[in-house]
Amino acid sequence: MKNVKLISHYLHNDVYRKSFNQLSIDVFNLDFEPWYEAGFFNNRYIPHSFLLDGKIIANVSVSFLDLIINHQPKKAVQIGTVMTDKRFRNKGLSKLLMEHVIAEYEDQYDFLYLFANDKVLQFYPKFGFKRIAEKHYALDAKEVVNQVAKASILNPNRPNDRKIISRLMENRKPVSNMLGVVNDKWPLSASTLDPYCDYLERYFFADGDVLVLADREHGVLNIYDIISQHAINLDDIVEKMVSNQDNRIEFHFIPELIKYKVTTTTAFWEDDTLFVRSKYPFNVEVLFPLTSHT
Repeated sequence: MKNVKLISHYLHNDVYRKSFNQLSIDVFNLDFEPWYEAGFFNNRYIPHSFLLDGKIIANVSVSFLDLIINHQPKKAVQIGTVMTDKRFRNKGLSKLLMEHVIAEYEDQYDFLYLFANDKVLQFYPKFGFKRIAEKHYALDAKEVVNQVAKASILNPNRPNDRKIISRLMENRKPVSNMLGVVNDKWPLSASTLDPYCDYLERYFFADGDVLVLADREHGVLNIYDIISQHAINLDDIVEKMVSNQDNRIEFHFIPELIKYKVTTTTAFWEDDTLFVRSKYPFNVEVLFPLTSHT
């Protein structure tokens, strides 16, 4: 297309950023502006976009993630916010942006990955991405011995609570040494500090100085992430979190339990299929923490 310009690293530009954000609202009903204003991105989220007549018409974004996989540090790029203005679809713009991003980052990082919705599962294999089945981990809550423990529910709208959350996020330990994320102010802030994130509660245990992101629904305790500056004792956390109303505990990361045995099955997530492009075999058991999705 004529007069189309490729731009990136432009979130500081109000005009371009707001055009990007409007496209995100139009395509995904997702408003990035509050996250930008709150400083969540921390130069770890970079849109790569096509600009036409001052408007963003297509985009592929990258997020930089520091991972721990099988106890080893890895650096990865997560691709997301792949979108095109409906007036300019079927013109190969996403293809060009994907090729640009791969060329830009592949040699600098251990691997690239993304989570795809069900409508585009045939698109990403064209760029060398392989579909990988994540795992699902569950535990019979009735097997867990409950500890009496006091937790406070933190609210990021309260300044003191926000300080606690922000402090714990600094130099956090990975929730799992099998597959965890560190240095993840982005995207973790979208779950911890965004007051409109309502799919979880923020349980703070002062005695262990640990924050547990979790919720309960229909007898299931979902544990999404555990944020601590100390090594995590998951058995202890589970025993403090479980209640008589819980029938099952589901972990949205790879749990490392000593006392209790989880049931492992293959996960089938709707609109959240993992694809990985890696130069090396990706043979580890996989479940990316839910709070690391962008």
